Amino acid sequence: MLQQLGRHGVPEQVSLEAAELILAAIQRPYRCKDWMYALLVRHVADEEFRDRVTALTDAPDPLVRLRAQYLLDLADRPDARVTRSTWRHWLEHRHDTWSRIYRT
Repeated sequence: MLQQLGRHGVPEQVSLEAAELILAAIQRPYRCKDWMYALLVRHVADEEFRDRVTALTDAPDPLVRLRAQYLLDLADRPDARVTRSTWRHWLEHRHDTWSRIYRT
C-alpha cells in the first residue's frame, strides 16, 4: 500500500493522515518497512508538514533529528529515488553523523 501511494500519489482526502503516519514513524523505534514512509514525502510535503518536520530537527533524540533532516532533504528533492538503502546512503554521505550515531 505505501509503495502504491508513493508511486501514484496520496489522495487529498487522506493526505493529513499520511503526514501524521510519517511523523509518527520518524519518532518511534524503527519497524520493518518504515523506510517506505519516505516514499510519501513528496506527496505530503506542504508548508505545514515541512514546519512540523523542521521542528523535529531539534528533538532530544539524535536519531529523530537525523530522520527529520533526511525527510526534509527528500522534500527538497521530490524526484529523488527512494529505496530501502537510500537512508543508509544518505547517512554515509554525512560521515560525521554516521560515525557518531552508529559506530561508537
